[in-house]
Amino acid sequence: FAATGRLQLLLKRADDPTMREGLVEIQKTLQSASPLISGLLAAHRGTARAPGPLELGPELQQVERLARQLLPIRCEISFDDAAVRDLTIHCDRQGVQQLLLNLIVNARDAVGGRGRIRVTARRDTFSDGRDGVAIAVEDDGPGLPEAMLETVLQPFFTTKGEGKGTGLGLAICQRVATEAGGSFALGRSESLGGLKAEAKFPLEAPGEGDAADEADGSPTALAGVNSVLIVED
Repeated sequence: FAATGRLQLLLKRADDPTMREGLVEIQKTLQSASPLISGLLAAHRGTARAPGPLELGPELQQVERLARQLLPIRCEISFDDAAVRDLTIHCDRQGVQQLLLNLIVNARDAVGGRGRIRVTARRDTFSDGRDGVAIAVEDDGPGLPEAMLETVLQPFFTTKGEGKGTGLGLAICQRVATEAGGSFALGRSESLGGLKAEAKFPLEAPGEGDAADEADGSPTALAGVNSVLIVED
């Protein structure tokens, strides 16, 4: 990007520590935008991401930490995922964090910044018998009419007011799950009464990810240091 080059010049010339800190944050944001742009181009061209083995525990810990920073104090969030934190799923390195943070931000907006959000993860099986992990985000907001549950997954469709959403968040979530060989679905939360978004990812069989880890420097070990761009739907 031209913006990245100009930013590097500014960093070289900036002497004020506060200004440099702000420029570094902008640089991180620009760097985190790259995977999103690549994903959008891939969607346009019909090409897919490159999923691989991903340790679920570190990803969920990072999501919980970031989510508590994103939510206002009147928005209560709970995580019920201890049973799956030692499992390895099949997904690209930034996929789980991006998917969950997008869904949590959507839930925050749905409850108006004051309500309950629940993140759950459990072992599950696909209809074809494969083992998997189902990760769901639920809220106690108004939910969506059943007739709209498929429509909101279309790119650039948003239920928010003008200038308040891109209409890309849920489309990206669906793409992350399906390109990993999983599934993504919306419905009504039976426990909270609002919207329930659930992504299902296949489990990696023991030993399947060893060769990939050696080839690219153990991506699962590095997953926690990536930046994730949140796309408000």
